[in-house]
Amino acid sequence: MVDKKDPKESNDYEHVHMHDHDHDYVHFESTATVAKELTLLKYTLDHNRQHVRELAEMGVRFADSGFARASELITEAIGFFDKANNKLDEAIVAVNDPGNDAAG
Repeated sequence: MVDKKDPKESNDYEHVHMHDHDHDYVHFESTATVAKELTLLKYTLDHNRQHVRELAEMGVRFADSGFARASELITEAIGFFDKANNKLDEAIVAVNDPGNDAAG
């Protein structure tokens, strides 16, 4: 991911996603691999939450500009993000739970 400006300073910044990793499904080879994946999961959750904040601000701007339907749809989309983020948060808790059965 490349951000040209700090998103806290302005909403006018370049935001590029670079997904140069494989999506092959393999078993974890070590505790270090689990830690790496958990770090990526936490990053993804934080990243998603930033998008939710950006979308909320965007929805307000659309509403203020007379585009009520667009604002409503963005608000609805935020609900989906929130549900997904809650599940990702639960996954983080599940990985961190020492009593969690790794086999699922």
